Formats: sequence, C-alpha cells, structure tokens
Amino acid sequence: MKESYIVENETCAEKLFAFADILYVLRRGKGMTQEQLAENLFVSAAAVSKWERGISLPEVGMLCATADFFDVSVDELLGRKTGTNGRLVGLNIAMDLLMCARTAREQGLLALENIIPKFISGNEFLCFLVKLIPELCQIGQIAAEGQWIERIHNLLYNYVETLPESERKNGKMIAETLIYILSGEREEIVREVIASHLGMEFRDKLSVFAQYKEQRKEDILATYKDRVIFSSDTNLLEVLADATALQIQMLLRKLDVITLVSALAGTSGAVAEKFLENLSDKLLIFVDEDIRHFSGSAEEIVKAQQRVLELAAGLGILAKEE
Repeated sequence: MKESYIVENETCAEKLFAFADILYVLRRGKGMTQEQLAENLFVSAAAVSKWERGISLPEVGMLCATADFFDVSVDELLGRKTGTNGRLVGLNIAMDLLMCARTAREQGLLALENIIPKFISGNEFLCFLVKLIPELCQIGQIAAEGQWIERIHNLLYNYVETLPESERKNGKMIAETLIYILSGEREEIVREVIASHLGMEFRDKLSVFAQYKEQRKEDILATYKDRVIFSSDTNLLEVLADATALQIQMLLRKLDVITLVSALAGTSGAVAEKFLENLSDKLLIFVDEDIRHFSGSAEEIVKAQQRVLELAAGLGILAKEE
C-alpha cells in the first residue's frame, strides 16, 4: 500500500487524531491486537500502529474496508459523526474532562465555561454542569470545605439520576470527575478517576493524550539546539539550512514519515528543527519520539536524505544537478 503523507496543517492533524482515537476504541472493543486487525485488513501491523498513533491515514479504499469491518460509517470512523458507539462517546467525554482539569489548574474554575465550544463530545450533561460551576462556587463561599464537597456531590448525583438510563454511566463519570476538579485535584488523579470509569484498557491511551498535550513544542525543539550531525556522510540536508518555512512545508507534503525520520536522524539540530517546527504540535511529538529511538544505519540515513534532496530539486527548492 502507498505510504500516507505527512500533513502540517492543524485541521488535517486533528482528523488524523480523531481517526486514531476511534480506531483504537473499535479495535479494543473487539478484543483484538494490532496484529490481528492487520491480518483481517490485509495490511502490516506497522500500518495499523501508525494509524493509531495519528501519524498517517489509510487510503480511501482501506478506510471503507475498515469501516465495513467494524460495521460503522466512514463518517463515524473519521470522527465526523459521533454514532452510537458508547465507548467512543465515553472517550470523547474523557478528552473534554481532561481539558477541564487542565484549564481549571491553569486558569481557575470560572474559566471552564469559556472552553465549552472546544468540547469534542458535545455532551449536553457535561455542558450543563460546567455552566453550573459559578453557582457551585457561590455555594462553596457559604459552606465549610467538607460540607461544600458533600453538598456538591449530592447535587451532581441527583442530576445524574434524572438522565435516561443509557446516559447514566457517562453521567456518573462526568459528575465524579467534576467533583475531583472542583476539589483542586491534580490532573494525574483526575485521569485515574476517568480511567476507572472507562476501563483498564483505556488507561494507557489517556496517558498518551496527556503526554502530547503537556509537552510544549518549544521544549521539544529546544532539545535539538546543540545536536550534531550523525557522521560526515549524513550532512546532505545542511544545504536546506536556509530554506524558508514555505519551502519546508512544500517538502513535508511530499515526504512520508519513515523517510522524514530517517533523514532527520542524521542532520544537525538546526536542520532538524527547521523541519520539525513546521509540523503540528500533535504530530511533532510522535516524529520526535521516532527520531530519538532511530536505530538505523548511516546508509539508511543517506538514502533518505538523498530522497529529500530529489524532492527538493523537483519542487524547485534546490537546483537540479546536471
């Protein structure tokens, strides 16, 4: 199968991660390993791994085959439509709750209402309780701390009981998690509370989300500042040190992840940073991880760098050799 290409556009990156989340949930829901899913779809396990890490998307035909295998629509598979998969809905709510936890710690409880438009789940109960937080804070001003938490607990769980039976499981997760957020608990604790509702298989997934959201782009790029060339043979991309951001973006549209990682594994920090700073924040963390764990040879690096130069020449970024 043809390798999917890197996208630096944030909207495209969001689509990659929506698909990655959904595929993970559907696969685990069937109790399958990545290898087993790969066998059923007639692709490599490495391909499935890339899909679930948000590095690449399958081609249209494979998207359709994957949707058919899980008995969902392509729109549902790409996150364009929520569908009725309860575990998928729960994971989307979990992402919104983690956003609430982080915002509350960084900006305060009253800032939570401002992030409602950013919620990916669109869960009405979550939106309702978040809008209720200012009133809950007022209750806290006239009650002792222990009494306040007890009152909030009873109030939120009373609301849960008014939900339709099919929505109460997620409602309980929302109510309990918000109580921990209101109590000022650290995000790590909040994440464990959420995982206890979703199930053990989602615990690691939530940790991965937290990792790429907590790591700042500047911090990752800073690690490349003093990086030296792998060897004297792997300096081919140094001619791109003065390339513009637009030229690098043009190259990224043509490069597959394997070639990019192999090529950058041998460059100086300045050149690596030139490419990495043009990736979306979410894609950057995975590419950076692959570069740091690269174990290939100098010959592999040189071959990948030659491919990058060929593309650069084809795009008019470098003069073609006679």
